Amino acid sequence: MPPTAGSLLLIATFISCTGDDGPAKGEPPPPLPHSASLPHTGVGPCDGDEPAVTLGTGTDAFEPLADGAALSFYLGPQGGYHVFASLRATDLPPGDPLDPFGAGSPVVSLEVSVDDARIGGYAQLPRLFVAGADGVELVGQLLVLEVPDPPSLDGTAATLSTEVRHPCGRVATDARDVVLSLYTGAR
Repeated sequence: MPPTAGSLLLIATFISCTGDDGPAKGEPPPPLPHSASLPHTGVGPCDGDEPAVTLGTGTDAFEPLADGAALSFYLGPQGGYHVFASLRATDLPPGDPLDPFGAGSPVVSLEVSVDDARIGGYAQLPRLFVAGADGVELVGQLLVLEVPDPPSLDGTAATLSTEVRHPCGRVATDARDVVLSLYTGAR
């Protein structure tokens, strides 16, 4: 005779009720399996060197950006236009991947402006950096251009700027005068 739905339910209930009930009352839970394999990236001591930041561009890797250089802007898949900004920093912790919005992560502001008027970017967001060639890097930050007719910006002088706040309160800034250039090729 094949098992009935009732007997299967009884077996499943019995199996789910057996096994480990977790730590005994008053004992801390065991550590998460990944916590031992990740390096500590918290704030650490605050007596190190002042942080320094360099602005660049790039989607997959940091690309230096000189004053006067063209900064491409792109038509995105949802119909908006954007630029890509990247940062390279020294004497800055990368942030804590287990608590990316916690006190151990650098706080970043990135802005694109024309004639001192902000046309895109974001302000004071915690960001996780990754180890790079010369310090830590934040690559491929998408900054949406918030103007009615973005293609009309082609050839316009603009400023790309950043402020990065170390978890200890120290601030590093950088800015580049650029020329916005509408990207028309294939990526």
